[in-house]
Amino acid sequence: MTRLREEDIVRIPQQLSDYDIRLKRVTGASLRQIACKAVGVNEASFVEMLKLVRIASVPVRSGLGVIGGFSSTVAAIVSHLGCESFVTERSDVAGIKEGIEEGANILMLADDERFIALSPVGRHVVDNSSATALGYVAGLELMRGSLAGESVLMLGCGQVGIAATKALVDRGASVAACDTKQDRALAALRDLGKIAPNRITVENAPCTALDRYELIFDATDTGCFIEPAHLSSRTLVAAPGLPCALTPEAMAENHDRILHDVLEIGTATMAVEASVLAAATLEKHTQAGKTTKAKKNEQ
Repeated sequence: MTRLREEDIVRIPQQLSDYDIRLKRVTGASLRQIACKAVGVNEASFVEMLKLVRIASVPVRSGLGVIGGFSSTVAAIVSHLGCESFVTERSDVAGIKEGIEEGANILMLADDERFIALSPVGRHVVDNSSATALGYVAGLELMRGSLAGESVLMLGCGQVGIAATKALVDRGASVAACDTKQDRALAALRDLGKIAPNRITVENAPCTALDRYELIFDATDTGCFIEPAHLSSRTLVAAPGLPCALTPEAMAENHDRILHDVLEIGTATMAVEASVLAAATLEKHTQAGKTTKAKKNEQ
């Protein structure tokens, strides 16, 4: 995952309500609604699942160490969805142990390479890269109304880009993949082309391709190369990339047609997906327990 800085996230917990207002203006949906759409669960059903779920955010010190405020920010985003959440006092393995002992059935934790939501009860793991891709594709679909038959320029063919390309194809879109490492784009075309023949192509140069697409997905880690001149009044951009590919000027001029944040959508989608998986497992265990008890009573 991209290495965040404390200054990137320090204001997120206090601004979640304002962020929801902006999301509704841009997409017509709240953070929770976007995450539910991404996962494919009804919002009302998700609210019922929350009665079964408790989430612990666990600090991890490996690699470059704990990012100041990261775990508390994750917990704040999860709480904003309506989930019961807390930050463990201990870190690493001791934090995992603490979280489980305190009743968490989902653990959210990150090192320099991965940010995951782990559900020990069902042995489920949700990765931030795939969750972020799903969340932003759902957001782009809400912005456009439908992605069926649309063409999307995919900038970046890393983990998020590949996952987003699959999700876009699943929603009926065609994707033009573009990466400064041309071999990555070609590899993506080979692998994904088997799934959706003729619906995935490769663009060689992003700057010459940008003004030919109304839908753009920025999954790069290269900042400030999309200028205002690259965007028309009809362009819609989903930009989970960090740093954001749009220049400050492009962002300012097109802010109501751009979906971008540092952590919120990916984290929310992770939490919803992990909650759905955990709740299903817990419900299954509950039903199995009732069946066993009923059989014993019959005896």
